[in-house]
Amino acid sequence: MFDNIYTEPSYNAVHTNFNGGNTQWIILELDEDSTLLQQSFIYKFNGCELSGPSIVCNTGGTFSISNIPYGVILSWNKSSNLSEDSSGVNYVVMKAIGSGEGWVQAQLSGGGTNVFSEQKTVWVGGPKIDYISGPAYAPNYQWATYYAQPNNYLMAATDYEWILNPLNGNSVYDYGWTADIAFYNSGYYQVVARAQNTCGWGSYAVLGVEVYDSKSLSFLPNPTTGETTLTIETNSSEKIFDETAQWDLEIYSPMQALKTKKTRLKGKSTTIQTAGWTEGVYMVRVKYQNEVLTGKLVVKR
Repeated sequence: MFDNIYTEPSYNAVHTNFNGGNTQWIILELDEDSTLLQQSFIYKFNGCELSGPSIVCNTGGTFSISNIPYGVILSWNKSSNLSEDSSGVNYVVMKAIGSGEGWVQAQLSGGGTNVFSEQKTVWVGGPKIDYISGPAYAPNYQWATYYAQPNNYLMAATDYEWILNPLNGNSVYDYGWTADIAFYNSGYYQVVARAQNTCGWGSYAVLGVEVYDSKSLSFLPNPTTGETTLTIETNSSEKIFDETAQWDLEIYSPMQALKTKKTRLKGKSTTIQTAGWTEGVYMVRVKYQNEVLTGKLVVKR
């Protein structure tokens, strides 16, 4: 039954309400002789929603629209790193053919008019590390921090792998999307990283690093059984140690727990008491001016 008639000088528009579940209107545009000129559909959707996974792998992910009104046409659009595998009345299966951010869009239309559109942002394929940020030129006996970029929450990385090639007696500390590297030996290296999510491991990113000679830490004796003397050594004749500068000392156990700490030290040397310490290799960090020097102290009993 018609519930309203709207009249314009050039045409009449008649609309009727049917399908009470999803308020649906048909608009009929008539000329002065009541000849049908155009028919289009306008919909109001109650609970119509696009759902699907936030990550799409090459095994496929299913996206669907709920509560589709009667008589509409459903079509799907997608980003270029996705391919449509199969579809049904209210769903589509998308597969990854690349990696990175992507999107899936559902469109509902009737009478040649798009009346509803919803888009969902997804991550496609394995994690993608575009580059590694951090120093490409670093002194030895210091720490350098590196970051896998971008740190995109959409790729939902569950694990990271960091590699220093060659390792050459240096140490790598993996903290997820960041890593600390303690460089002891000068030379040329590659810092390598990749990430993993539910789709698998992504590709490697590589940064070339040159490590040059700078200040270093020496221990006498090393290994030690009860006491050792730490000395800050200057490896370059161009760099003179400032005897009046204050510096801090931190020593970490083999389990990376802070074992001891000294602050506001002066001079090149300090004594470290290791009596009663568990055997193992201890990481020593010295914060001197704007530098962080590192060394390895071996404790034996």
